[in-house]
Amino acid sequence: MIKVNRYLPSDKIGEWNKQHKLGISEIKIKKGETILQAGFKCKHLYLIEKGFLRMYYHGLDAHEYTHWFAEEGSVCTSPFSYFSGEPNILNIEALEDSELIALTREQLEKIVSFFDTDTRPIRDVFIEMSMIMSRSRGMRMSRIMRKAYG
Repeated sequence: MIKVNRYLPSDKIGEWNKQHKLGISEIKIKKGETILQAGFKCKHLYLIEKGFLRMYYHGLDAHEYTHWFAEEGSVCTSPFSYFSGEPNILNIEALEDSELIALTREQLEKIVSFFDTDTRPIRDVFIEMSMIMSRSRGMRMSRIMRKAYG
């Protein structure tokens, strides 16, 4: 899990949200609720204030395969879909009642613009890397399942 609250504390996000009128949403979801379904575009990066989330996908054998867990203080999204705007292959569900900060790509870009623009190329490299890694793991798992289950 990636702990983001040490880099991007929610009180700072709240401060920027008020100061710059960003329209950032805070949402509450109940245990068992799905906030992202496969086949849809991922429109938010979720910062977990409270709770526990699971990202999973359905294999070719129709079984669910857990891809990632995200706990309080960490982040959860479908990186490839969030940054590319393409439909995703993942589902995100709450494993317990959760409170999230939901950032759209535009809101995240606005926050990033508050910082030195010289870091943009480095940020773009990490975005590209996260997209490739998230997509390649799913594709690798699909290949493994095809071999195992014909």
